[in-house]
Amino acid sequence: MHVKEQRSHQGGISRIEAFRPSLLRLAEARLDRQLRTKLDADDIVQEAMVKAYLGLGHLRTVEEPSVVRNWLRRILTRVLSDQRKRTSRIFGESQPVSRGD
Repeated sequence: MHVKEQRSHQGGISRIEAFRPSLLRLAEARLDRQLRTKLDADDIVQEAMVKAYLGLGHLRTVEEPSVVRNWLRRILTRVLSDQRKRTSRIFGESQPVSRGD
């Protein structure tokens, strides 16, 4: 990676990281009481952040906060959905998948 690309990537990471608190609040709001006993909102957010870091090169711009926020919320929503499905398979419970923002 060239120095210019590396600086751009690091800037993207810091912009993404700035959204961690709001993603945590969103994850906590979307985990129902039953799921909270099996899943931790911090772990959900961490998984979403890792996916975001790995996909950072595919994001067109990190300069526009609303674009980054919406992108991160979509990633978080997919991670939550995947975790609900995984939890349902493991514990044999039927969990509705919340897609609302």
